[in-house]
Amino acid sequence: AWPDMKVAAAGLLDGFAESTLLPSLSTTQALDSTKFEFGGAPVAPLTLNTAQFGEHWGQCSSTHPANIPSSTSSSTLPKFMALCERAGLHKVEEIAATNEGIAACMAGGGSSVALVHGKISPLPGGSSRVDVTVKSTDPQLGLSLSMYLQNMIR
Repeated sequence: AWPDMKVAAAGLLDGFAESTLLPSLSTTQALDSTKFEFGGAPVAPLTLNTAQFGEHWGQCSSTHPANIPSSTSSSTLPKFMALCERAGLHKVEEIAATNEGIAACMAGGGSSVALVHGKISPLPGGSSRVDVTVKSTDPQLGLSLSMYLQNMIR
């Protein structure tokens, strides 16, 4: 018998059946269930239209590119945009004709802004190349968000 079975049989796990196991989450599921956090707090969606996004883009001095050569989790533009929204960003626009999407968020109560541009390039076999650029008013926010998205997209 397994050692944990003896513990259960001894009544040390009151209220749990011997066959009860904790649900397991894959890393992706665990990450998907949480918003991106910066400075100990989740980012907030920054509601902008496309023209406002363009204005802010030029004002964000910190640029952080991320290139994912082959992704199945973000193999389509809608999947990429859904990932951005789960991370806590506002979906600004989905441009189906060019397979590009833009999203925005803020941190620190609005003191820092991060903008995301993604381009999805489908590959044979159902995966896609995903090129992401994160621009931010705060270099650490931009770098952290870029790394987070890169990990989520893989």
